[in-house]
Amino acid sequence: MLPKNKRLIFIIISMLFFAFGIGIILFVLNDQLVFFYTPSEIKSETIQEKRNLRIGGVVAEGSFTRDTTNNLKIFQITDYTKNVKVYYEGILPDLFREGQGVVVEGVFNKEGTFIAHQVLAKHDENYMPASVVDAIKKSGHWHENKNLSN
Repeated sequence: MLPKNKRLIFIIISMLFFAFGIGIILFVLNDQLVFFYTPSEIKSETIQEKRNLRIGGVVAEGSFTRDTTNNLKIFQITDYTKNVKVYYEGILPDLFREGQGVVVEGVFNKEGTFIAHQVLAKHDENYMPASVVDAIKKSGHWHENKNLSN
């Protein structure tokens, strides 16, 4: 066999192994990807139940309640257009409060209830993810004097 043919076969086999490796990596990572949504996006899209996702927004004023019998916290996240009701069982971050920017990670159950398994409160009241800022601006509730973007 000519050296040129050997190189060509080597390159083709290498490319096949590379493509196979990339395929395996993408297949494995598919279950690990967590998509970020705003409440308006959640309400406008059909979300698969038991699909792990993150919702970012602001804890709606007057929405927080605590069920002390089973350590359940119930609150709503808003982007000032739509709200998503969240159920969380666990200890909330110290910075968690109404009007504060948060990101919750969890799943929707069959009834359409969002069950959070992690709540992340912003470390600074002046920070909010750019996608949440854009959603609030689109809703017309954005106030420049708040300066909530990073």
